[in-house]
Amino acid sequence: MPCGRKNKPAGTGKGFLCAFLCLALALSLVSAVYADGSGRTCGRAVNASGGVNVIEGDRVTASYSAVDGIANSESLTVAEGFRGDILLGTDGGGLYVIGDGGVTHLGKEQGLSSEIVMRIKRDRFRDILWLVTSNSISYMTPDYRVTAVRSFPYSNNFDLYQNSRDEMWILSSNGIYVSPTEDMLADRELKPIHYGMANGLHCITTANSYSELTPEGYLYIPGKAGVTRVNIEEPMVHVGDLKAIIPYLDADGTRVYPDAGGDFRIGPRVRKVTIYSYVFNYSLVDPQVTYQLEGFDREAAALSRSDLVPADYTNLPGGAYRFTLQLSDSLGYGSKTLSVQIVKEKSFYEQTWFFILAGLLAAALLFFCVRLYLHRRIRSLEKRHQEEKEKERFATELHMANRIQTSMLPHDFPPFPDRREFDIYASMDPAKEVGGDFYDFFLINEDHLCLVIADVSGKGIPAALFMMTSKVILQSCAMLGQSAAEILRKTNEALCSGNQAEMFVTVWLGILEISSGKITAANAGHEYPALMKDGRFSLLKDKHGFVIGGMEGAKYREYEIQLEPGDKLFVYTDGVPEATDAEEAMFGTDRMLEALNEAPEATPRQILKNVRSATDRFVKDAEQFDDLTMLCIEYRGNQND
Repeated sequence: MPCGRKNKPAGTGKGFLCAFLCLALALSLVSAVYADGSGRTCGRAVNASGGVNVIEGDRVTASYSAVDGIANSESLTVAEGFRGDILLGTDGGGLYVIGDGGVTHLGKEQGLSSEIVMRIKRDRFRDILWLVTSNSISYMTPDYRVTAVRSFPYSNNFDLYQNSRDEMWILSSNGIYVSPTEDMLADRELKPIHYGMANGLHCITTANSYSELTPEGYLYIPGKAGVTRVNIEEPMVHVGDLKAIIPYLDADGTRVYPDAGGDFRIGPRVRKVTIYSYVFNYSLVDPQVTYQLEGFDREAAALSRSDLVPADYTNLPGGAYRFTLQLSDSLGYGSKTLSVQIVKEKSFYEQTWFFILAGLLAAALLFFCVRLYLHRRIRSLEKRHQEEKEKERFATELHMANRIQTSMLPHDFPPFPDRREFDIYASMDPAKEVGGDFYDFFLINEDHLCLVIADVSGKGIPAALFMMTSKVILQSCAMLGQSAAEILRKTNEALCSGNQAEMFVTVWLGILEISSGKITAANAGHEYPALMKDGRFSLLKDKHGFVIGGMEGAKYREYEIQLEPGDKLFVYTDGVPEATDAEEAMFGTDRMLEALNEAPEATPRQILKNVRSATDRFVKDAEQFDDLTMLCIEYRGNQND
């Protein structure tokens, strides 16, 4: 190592023994010895009036003291720098860099959180140096820039050692902390593993002691009560050795134990279920616990074992659920999983036959009312025996049917004047007097808004009747609090039963979690939605399932859309991109996106007007052959934040 020296005698060179010592004139107290990059041994001593001496062989070849700019000679540590410099950590004077260019001082103004520098250690895998000060852990880059690891949870640290897995073992006044080095460099929230006296440490290191690490990974730690040996290449506790159980649960306050098959069974009227889980740990290791009630929880909950409490669930729908408990540690030394099945009997209104019966009754009643109404009007027209009058009255009746159909759709805007988290607007323009398209939106609860847009096969009265039936069943299923995919599945079962007309409907359905902006959606053969992010609309090519009413047993997949404040979602039926001019050319999705991006910052109402104006300019005088239905929602987020 090229050392900055003065008074260097002739004949000395890089092959000599080199050490850095802090010496006093009357007393020499050596506190550290190390070897430089060329294998020469270097040492350091601390004294109130000391300095740094360079020894080669058996002679002192250079000295550095207060006259060279070392204002504080109470030294605690010494190490080799990045360019052969000598780094000297002091007891209250910060850090000194001794090189060919002289002595440079680094203190709080240069990034040190404390000027008591206890250790300087080189990283095994990176070109950086680690610093242990009296109140923090920091690291230094080759340009001598100091960065503190502010997220480390403990401040009274004395020394650190790095193993071959790139994990840092930090010796502190209350034991040993182990954390991945990458996490410390990223300075994100750290949850290091902690080893203390309860883990088997016979003693804990002190501030002025020095430990020894062998090539085999054994770290000998001196303390007040003796010496402790640990191996930093191996974990002291394995998560797989811990015991986890789920012994019982409470159903509305009544204790329930597993049956002979290990399953928990509860009645259909139970409203609150409390699941008790325990992790037995006879050490200070605090592993991470992740639990999830599969079939109900959308995401797993993660917390420390010390924070584990019973999990409460209210208003569980009938069905089978699996409660899974998983243990893991932050260093990835292993995991352990435990799961049990919880079966809640279904109430009568949760049975499939109930949904089918309710949908059929609603459809039958609606069909009967519409048919009776039209039949009476047609008979009135027939009695007049005037073809022109019949046509006029029939047109009037169709207009009334259109009003009935329109009245079933949300038509008052804004529909939720008290909700400032979103703005929504929708429209339907049927090609005939009555159409087969429909849209819908309604609050399932205070935090979930259901969005629906659909297109029934066919035109005219049959499509309108099927449309109203589909709408009623979809809304009935959605109000039960099911997922988007489950709503489509149950609607498909209801419509496939007794579908003699062999009609079907394409549906896009999404459930907006208002508080977070997350939409959980499912697509049953419908058009791709258009999503505006970063000020521009683009198609979102989502996952398609089979059309509703087309095949029994069809299943549907969900996906998520994350809306941020200012984002918009536009859904539509095929009447928009398939609008045709006189030469039978279609409007297409490209022109639709151009219309959306004319003013993407506009309100949902204005965006729908822009799209309709663009289609009218394109088709000109050509006859509209399909319904044009559109819905746009703008997510504004929590306006109270």
